[in-house]
Amino acid sequence: MKILDSLLVKMLAACLLTAQAGFVGYYRIFSVFADYDDEGYVMISARDFIRGHVLYQEIYTQYGPAFYVWKWLVHTITQAPVSHDATRLTSLFTWLAATLLCSLFVYRATRSLALAAITHLFVFRALAFITNEPGHPQEFCALLLSAAMVVATLPAGATRGRLMTASLGVILALLALTKINLGAFLLLSLAVTLLLFSDRRWLRIVGFAAGAGAALFVPPFLMRAHLSSPWWLYGLVVTLSLLSATVIAFASRKETAFDFGHYAAAVVGFGATALLLALLCMAQGLSGYGLLHGLIVQNLTLPSVFFTIAPLAEKAHLVACAGFSLALLYAWQRRRIESRGRLREHLIPAAKVLFGLVVFYLNVANVSGLYSLNYAAPFLWLVLIPAAAGERLTFPRALVCLTGLTEALQVYPIAGSQMSNGSFLMLPAAAVCLGDGLTALRRGLPAGLRIRWAPAAATLLTVVLVFALHARQSNRFERRYAAYAPLNLPGAHRLRLPAKIAATYQSIVSEIKASCDSFVSIPGVNSLYFWTQTEAPTSFNTTTWMTLFSEEQQRAMLEKLAAHDRPCVVYHAKLAEWWVLGRDMSKLMNYVRRDYQEVRRVGDFELMVKRDGAAGKQD
Repeated sequence: MKILDSLLVKMLAACLLTAQAGFVGYYRIFSVFADYDDEGYVMISARDFIRGHVLYQEIYTQYGPAFYVWKWLVHTITQAPVSHDATRLTSLFTWLAATLLCSLFVYRATRSLALAAITHLFVFRALAFITNEPGHPQEFCALLLSAAMVVATLPAGATRGRLMTASLGVILALLALTKINLGAFLLLSLAVTLLLFSDRRWLRIVGFAAGAGAALFVPPFLMRAHLSSPWWLYGLVVTLSLLSATVIAFASRKETAFDFGHYAAAVVGFGATALLLALLCMAQGLSGYGLLHGLIVQNLTLPSVFFTIAPLAEKAHLVACAGFSLALLYAWQRRRIESRGRLREHLIPAAKVLFGLVVFYLNVANVSGLYSLNYAAPFLWLVLIPAAAGERLTFPRALVCLTGLTEALQVYPIAGSQMSNGSFLMLPAAAVCLGDGLTALRRGLPAGLRIRWAPAAATLLTVVLVFALHARQSNRFERRYAAYAPLNLPGAHRLRLPAKIAATYQSIVSEIKASCDSFVSIPGVNSLYFWTQTEAPTSFNTTTWMTLFSEEQQRAMLEKLAAHDRPCVVYHAKLAEWWVLGRDMSKLMNYVRRDYQEVRRVGDFELMVKRDGAAGKQD
């Protein structure tokens, strides 16, 4: 079955799997709408950026300019207006691209089409959080992280190695200037990994010290506002997991050695990209202070404004302690373990196979990433240890391991879809680990038990099975899509929802169009601006503006609303209570109730119009 070794066949398999996943993704992403509407918030900020408004000064956003330049490029190239249909098609492309890149990483690391196909299935499933928040910067971040892993597999020689590290610097800048925390976590893992692979021993020691120091101090520093809550236990899990991986990476014999030229190339790639994006923003009118404040300073207050409970699974801290203890034991006894044939040929490969299978099972048991973050992370260091005598640790394996662990920190302070985005890199790492173990176990079999055609048959069976599973999901979501009612609102003609939900949105849109020339929603359901084709009072818009905006910013928004001839307020009590997390918003609501009166109730929405003679100013 040598035909399976053909590059054309492998490309065909990748295209077929991605096309089938595309059908799943299409029917899935166009048959759900999350009522908290992060989608509308990101859409309205992207639209205003494309219109020429200045980030942070005229547009409220927690995200960086790289994401908005990406959005500008997409809509400029496609000539598509910012709409729900266009946003979701772009998200589908990003989802599929990130999935394919993770599969490519596994293939380049293992040369196994079967493992790449398995990775395709599980990563696509893990990234399905995109369907609840289409257009969110997290999908762009997932694409960048996946691209970084593939770039790390490029040749690391003198010239090509510098190109590789420069490309990693570019990706790091794009990520940092999209979500600053994710960029900081990638910077940490990339810097430590590059130093651990230095051609100079003292720099490898510096890398170990930096990795161990970061593991000990970054999680508690990051979570300092909530160390009295269960967040400290989650921080302990990440700390012990990072320590384990750093110790193993430092103790392992490595294949690649980087020099100062490689480091300089990474710095140039990062600096040039960051400078270009900063200049683009400043050309639009953004000041340097505005960029720093919007990207860094305002985000420092987020943990005190909005946070959730820690994503802590049962006994996770004990699992982390066990993983750390085994990592220390392996590092201490590494030479003795590697010299013993039975341990080398059977126990370690079996442990790597078991770990890979367990990680995939954990993803099946909980697709949100909860179990992976708590139970897989403490043993992710297994991908770093060699499964056969003479093998050396490679740069891509070390980077996917350390990045998979540092990105687990992004779940603080909001453990929502961040759990999936913070854990999906553990899936390609697990696939690599599984491949190592299976290859070593097969190599250890007696010659008489090795069936020559078995690997090719297993590959063919796996690819067919993954395609069939994608097809089954496609049929399931296609039936759901067909059963739902078309939303048929401007820019959302592809979107279908349960009939009752679709009718609610259609009714509130009709009521707004009949009664209002502008409106504010509490909380910010910004998709309504697109569906009613109504302009917002200001370009400062978000979801939970009741807590994120200062009183002065709230007052300015409401005063600009009151200046319209037919201003309205759309109030959703249940959503507002969910967003504010028990915080007091009575002052805001007292003002709204004083100057606006309810005229319609559609589902959970209240439509309020301005009372006759209302002053329109907040006390």
